[in-house]
Amino acid sequence: MRVFIQSLVGEARKWFKEITQRSIADIEVLDDALLKHWWDKKDLLCHHAEFGNLKRENGELLFDLNKRFNCMYNKIPSNVKPTTTSTKLTYASTFDSNFYLLLRERRCVTLANM
Repeated sequence: MRVFIQSLVGEARKWFKEITQRSIADIEVLDDALLKHWWDKKDLLCHHAEFGNLKRENGELLFDLNKRFNCMYNKIPSNVKPTTTSTKLTYASTFDSNFYLLLRERRCVTLANM
């Protein structure tokens, strides 16, 4: 954390210094806090681009991928959130091409079913 703060400048550094001590339990909480505070300052197209570029990492557990996918999806502002169909296609595309086709052929009604 001490090294991290050195990388911040301007408003970001001021914001970080104003965080209450011991209110950030781990790196995931910090990640959530940073994104919650600064995410909406991005161009709205960035949200779709980052979400659409999600891929399952080599050796990544399905549980971890789902957590990462849902986290990214939930951070997209509601006024630019993709449709259910688009979200299902994005989820399927996180996998290799064979699994992607398998998921698409299932024609699941909801993302949870997929």
